[in-house]
Amino acid sequence: GGPHVSACQEAALVGNVADAAVSGEGESALEQLIRAHQAGADLTSIPGLLWRNGGGAITRNPGAAPIIEDLDTLPFLAYDLLDIRKYRRVQSHAHMPPRQYLSFFSSRGCPCKCMYCHQVFGKRFRAQSPERVVAEIEHHTKAFGVTSIEFEDDIFNFDPKRVLGICDLIAKRNLKLRIYFGN
Repeated sequence: GGPHVSACQEAALVGNVADAAVSGEGESALEQLIRAHQAGADLTSIPGLLWRNGGGAITRNPGAAPIIEDLDTLPFLAYDLLDIRKYRRVQSHAHMPPRQYLSFFSSRGCPCKCMYCHQVFGKRFRAQSPERVVAEIEHHTKAFGVTSIEFEDDIFNFDPKRVLGICDLIAKRNLKLRIYFGN
């Protein structure tokens, strides 16, 4: 899921070995896809799913993937499943020297009506609470020696009270971090 698939639709599956993708937020669709695959069930009921059917043609299911209202319910990112050394060698959005970093999304959606925007995550701002954001940052700091974080949010600073809450909690927990914003 995410911006690339939402913008490119079927073209996102051209020229690669991916079997499926979803327009919009991908978490719910991915769960449905895994369950359907394990059960040998039909994929046509998964809203917004783009997938290669038996003949290799790309099928696009009608509808849109469901929007997750409470982002605090999402699990922490599973960075433990990646080779962090390789991950860190890839240039991030914010141009900076090599560092011990991880990327985060702490919010989705934007109420602004910019004509150039992809608006993949909807027109309503939804955000993780400051407590949830900092709990995940602290977890990854301890697990992976993170010294820099990069927020990929479309509009991280939309709610100034939330931003100040995040900053206050980072300071209270004495997390020594460099913070970057790719957008």
